[in-house]
Parts: sequence; structure tokens; C-alpha cells
Amino acid sequence: MEWNGTSDCPRSSPCYSSIGTFYIKIRNKNNLPIRGAMECNPVQIQVEFSKINLVTQKVWYKVSWFTYLYSLAAGLLVTSFGLSIGWSSPVLSKLHSNDTNINPLGAQITTIETSLVVSLPLIGTAASYLVWAKIADTLGRAIALRLVATILVFSLTITAFTTNIYLLCITLTITGASASGALLCVSIYNSEIAEENDRGKLGCLMAMQVPIGLLGAFIFGSFCSVRVFTLICAIPPILHLIFTCFLPESPVYLVSKNRIPEAIISLQNLRRTKTDEDIEEDVKKIKDVIRNTATARKRNIFDIFRNRATKRGFFLSLEVFLVEQLSGISIILAYISVIFNEAGTGLSGDTVGIIVGLVKMVTFLVATNFIDKYGRRLLLLISSICCMFPMLFLGIYFYLKSINSSLVENIHWVAVLCVILYVIMYAIGLGNVPMAFVGEIFPDDLRAQGIACTLIFDELLVSLITFSFPLLSESIGTHWCFFICSISSFLGFICLYLTIPETKGKTFSEIQKILQGCN
Repeated sequence: MEWNGTSDCPRSSPCYSSIGTFYIKIRNKNNLPIRGAMECNPVQIQVEFSKINLVTQKVWYKVSWFTYLYSLAAGLLVTSFGLSIGWSSPVLSKLHSNDTNINPLGAQITTIETSLVVSLPLIGTAASYLVWAKIADTLGRAIALRLVATILVFSLTITAFTTNIYLLCITLTITGASASGALLCVSIYNSEIAEENDRGKLGCLMAMQVPIGLLGAFIFGSFCSVRVFTLICAIPPILHLIFTCFLPESPVYLVSKNRIPEAIISLQNLRRTKTDEDIEEDVKKIKDVIRNTATARKRNIFDIFRNRATKRGFFLSLEVFLVEQLSGISIILAYISVIFNEAGTGLSGDTVGIIVGLVKMVTFLVATNFIDKYGRRLLLLISSICCMFPMLFLGIYFYLKSINSSLVENIHWVAVLCVILYVIMYAIGLGNVPMAFVGEIFPDDLRAQGIACTLIFDELLVSLITFSFPLLSESIGTHWCFFICSISSFLGFICLYLTIPETKGKTFSEIQKILQGCN
């Protein structure tokens, strides 16, 4: 650990002093040993080091843990979002049954109804992002999160007890609309409560809660009835409503509304290792950022296209999500049970779903430590090119099965292995980087609108893919669907390599300068 101080020590001193278990080598700002007149007293060095480097002297048990705890509490809604994404996979196999003890609707659903059940929640998600952005900017991030949780509990409860396909589609659309608020508001909240060095980790932490929800969906959906499983999906928003009384409001939102005393209290709750002077300095930095990005008139979504930096950031965000979805993840998550029930691998679709959910969760947990170490750009590039190969071989497997090749009998394990490898490659970059990237690519006064527009595009794309997959699978074959995903991953790698900048460790202002084209 080094102290870039300005005081000098004697020419004869080795400039090392033991402080507990730390060894501090005193150097100047040019990384040269400091020489001069000050006596190297270990006690004095310890005091000065603690004063000047209170923020950088981070012991593991003092590092912003309250920020992470608040992020986890808010992220319970993202877990519910993950549950809603995975809901269709185990439930579809039950809705395709003619057994009334298994199928609450009483009759097997058709192919078009299958597409509607999977895609309508995503359309509801896409249609409501701008509404939630407005609510988050008007009422505040914390209040918006409470409203999201309330609607989720309401819609999931009705979904659990409905026996009509049309009412089911309506309640699922409402669930999707409220889930969009979870994803948007938690993303904004995390980006605004975190310091620069923690933004990527909080973004990954939020992204990791999606596979946790997915794993829960695959596990509980495999052995629970549709009603019980749907009620289980309502548990995370209920827990959020219980914990929400401890959740501090975003300091960035409070400063933007000129509620400075409340912003100071919020920062004191979030950054308890900092002194009052540090908190005041953080408030000043937030004011400067807002002042530098704010305009005299009210900002709206059209302002994104009036500035080179925000316009470029918007299209880069679209690009990242386009590559993510075209790689095939929405198909895998929504239809994995149906796909593997027909694949003849020897494993049930629910079993494969549980394996995929577990692998996805563990990989996301590991990948969380990579995003701030290796950067967003590198992980996106590695992930996109590596996702190409599992999808290619998965397509080959289903092609061999479509022509009744005898080779399929000896390579059942290939399909499962390809899906597992795909999920791992997806999770290390395309799975966790996009939300962290979009959370920091927009300035403060356009962040809600920018994230909302990006996620609208994402959900519309997902709804289109999930709606068309059953129809395309019947018309051109499942193998061609996977071949298209493989080709898309390769083309996505090329586009990302040519366009995506690195944002690791950059402040919001520095990121805007990069997007503007300034050095």
C-alpha cells in the first residue's frame, strides 16, 4: 500500500514503516522515494496516512457493505424479474398437458397461445419502461420500487388463481409491466448509490439476482403446481416491501431536487466509513455533475438525440443488447424445458433447466469479480465470440436429430454440454455487462430516459424472438434457429470490437467526454 504524499523523509531513511499488518512505502506523486527533512515516525505516519487516505485505506470489513446490502434489498425485485422470466419454461410443459390436475386451464394450449403466454409479458415490459422512468424521476427511486413491489404481488396473486387463458395473458402482461419497473428502477438506484469503483460490481450484483430468480423458477416450477409456483414468485416483492423502510433514497435524486440535508443523510447511511468532510465533498461532486449536464429546460427522451455523446451512448447500448439477445439466451431460458423434452437426451426438460439455472448463477457470481478487473469491453468480446460455438454445435445436434441420424443415439450428452457451455460463456460478459454498461453510459439528467428507451428496445426484441421461435421451429426446424444465433454471435463480436469503448473506472463525466470524442 502506498501513500502519494508531499512530505519528505531523511535521505538515510529506507522510507518503510510497519503499521499493523500493512507496510507503507512513502513515495511522491512521481512514484519516486520521498527525501527531505521529516522524521519517519511510524505513529505519525499512521496518523497522517489515516487522515489523508481514509477512503483508499479500505479494509475488507469496512468497504461500503451497507451500499451492497441496500443494493441486495432493492435487487429482490430483480430476483422476482428473474422468476418471471423463468416462469414460462416449467409452466409451458404443464399447460401443454390434457390432465386437469396438472393444467389449471383445463385444456392443452395451442402453438399460438404458447407464443402469447411467453411474449405478452415481454410486450408489457417494453410498453411500461417510459412510465416507470417518469415515476422514478417524479416520486423518487425508493417510492417507485415500493410501487413496483405492490403491483407485482397483486398481479402474481391473480395469476396463481386464474383458470382462463385470456385472463392469464392479461395478468402476465401486468406482471411484465411491473417487472420492467423493477429492472429500470433498481438499475438507476444502483448506479446512483455506488461510487465509481463499485458501479460495475453493483451492476453485476443486480445481474446476478436474475439467474438466482431463474434457478428458483426452474427448481420450484419442476415439482410445484402452477398455483403454488406462482405464489412463490410473489415472495421476493413481499420481502422487499418489508425491507423497504430501511432503504435510503438515491443521493443523486435528492440533490437534483435540492433536498441537500436528506442527501447528506442518505450518503451517511450508504458510506459509513467516510467522514463528514468526505460526505460534503461527495455532495459537491454530485452537484457539479448535475450542473454540468443539466439544461435550463426539462429533459425528455428526444434530448438523447440532440447531443453527440448521449446519442452515441444510446446506439451503443442498443448494440450491446442486440448482440446479447440474438445470441439466443431468451430462447434457451423460455423454452428449455420444451426443447429438451423433445431432444431425446435422456434428461427431462425440468432437470436440464435446473442445471442451466445453477450454472448460470454460479458463473454470474464468479463473473462479478471480473467486470472491474478486466473491464466491460474485453468481457463482451470474449463472451460474444465464445457463444458462437455452443450454438453452432447445438444446431448440428438438432439437425442430425431432424434427419434421424444414428449418430444422435451416441451423442445425447452433446446437447446438454452445449447449453451449459453457452450459459457459461454468456454469463461472463453478455449476461452481466449490458446492465452495468447502460447504467453508466448516460448522464444523470438523462439516465432514466436512456435506460428506459434501451430496455424498451431489449424487451421488444426479446418478445419478437420468443414469439417467433415456436413458429420458426415448426417451419424451418429448430436447428436453423440455433444456426442463426451462432451467426449473430460472430457478427456481434465484430461490431463490438469496432465500436465499444472501455468505461471501467471512469467517472460519468469522463465517459461523456469519451462518447463526445474528446481525449
